[in-house]
Amino acid sequence: MIAGKQALEHTVGPRNIESNIVAHYFLGIAYNNLGQFELSIAELNQALSLIPKDRKFDLFGTTGILSVLCKIWLIRGLAQVGHFSETLQYGEDAIQTAVERDHPFSIVYAYYAVGAVAVIKGDFDQAIAPLERGLRVCESAEIPVQRPLIVSCLAAGLCLRRSHR
Repeated sequence: MIAGKQALEHTVGPRNIESNIVAHYFLGIAYNNLGQFELSIAELNQALSLIPKDRKFDLFGTTGILSVLCKIWLIRGLAQVGHFSETLQYGEDAIQTAVERDHPFSIVYAYYAVGAVAVIKGDFDQAIAPLERGLRVCESAEIPVQRPLIVSCLAAGLCLRRSHR
C-alpha cells in the first residue's frame, strides 16, 4: 500500500500519465485483496478515467489490456459490495475489448471475471457459459497460468449449480 501510494505521488503530471495509470491499477488490486472494496473501486475508476480512448487496447507494460484488467478487478469489487447491476456493462465491455484486440490473456481473464461475478451472485447457470468460453481460449492459446483460476471457478459454479437444484 505504501509503495502504491508513493508511486502515485511520483507519477503526477502529463509526462508520467502511463505510470500514474498503472499505479492506480495496482493500488486498486491491493485494496481489493485487502477487502477494502470501496477504495479499490475508486482507484480502478481513476485508472480507467485516465486511459485515453485511443489507447483502450494498450497493455501499458502489464500482462493484459489495462482497460480490460481494470474493468475485471472493478467488477469483482462491485460484486463484493453487492452492486451487481453495475458489473454487467463493465463485463461486456471487457470481453468486447479483449476479443476485438484478440488478446487471449485478456479474453480469458474477462470471461473469468464475468463468470466469477455470476458465482458470487448465486446465478450459477449464468456463470458456466463464460467460464467454459474462457477455459477454451485458455487451452487453445496455451496459457497455463490462468487454467487453475478458471477451472476452480468453473468447478465451483458447476458444483453449486448442482447442489441448488
